[in-house]
Amino acid sequence: MTAQAARREEGSALADWARALAADAATLASRLWAHDWTARARGALVVAGGAALVPALVSYNPQDPSWNVASTLAATNWLGAPGAVAGDLLLQSLGLAAALAVLLLIVNGVQRVREARPAASRDLLRRRALLGAVAVVLLAGAFALPAPPAAWPFAGGLGGLWGDAALAGLTRLIELTGLEGARFFAAGALAVLG
Repeated sequence: MTAQAARREEGSALADWARALAADAATLASRLWAHDWTARARGALVVAGGAALVPALVSYNPQDPSWNVASTLAATNWLGAPGAVAGDLLLQSLGLAAALAVLLLIVNGVQRVREARPAASRDLLRRRALLGAVAVVLLAGAFALPAPPAAWPFAGGLGGLWGDAALAGLTRLIELTGLEGARFFAAGALAVLG
C-alpha cells in the first residue's frame, strides 16, 4: 500500500468516526431534551420568565426609553431598560390582555413543572398553550371595544395592536351580513370565544 492510499484510508476512517460521533451527540441531545427532568427545567424557565414580566408590567412608564421612545433618561422600570422594552412591547401588542398573557406563561410553566410525565404530555401542554394564546388575543379584541381613556399612552386601543386587529377583522366580517352594531357583536363574540 502506498503512503497516499494509507492517508486516504486514514482520512476515511477519521471521517467515519466523526460522523458516528455527530450521530451519537445528536441522539444524546435528543434524549436529554425529551427527558422529564429537562422538560421540568424548561417549565421552570417559563415560570421565571413570566414572573419577571410581572414587575416589568407593574412598573411600566411610557416615558422610559424603549424601541419607540427615545430618551436620555435612565429607565424607571423596576427591571431597568430590558423591563421597559418588555413592558412596552407587551402593552402595545396586547393592551390590558398583556397581564393575561403573563399569567398564561406562568400557569403553563407551572403545569410543565408539576406534570408527572412532562415529556409524555408535551403535545397536550402545547395545545393548551396555543389555545391559551389564541384566547388572549380574542380577549384583547374584546378589550379593544371601549374607547381608551385620555391617559392611555398608546395610539392603539385598550386591546393593543392585536386586539384592535382582531376586533376590526371580525367587525368587517359581521358587516358583510348587513347587521347593525357589528362592532358590538364582534366584541361580544370575541369575549365569549376568549
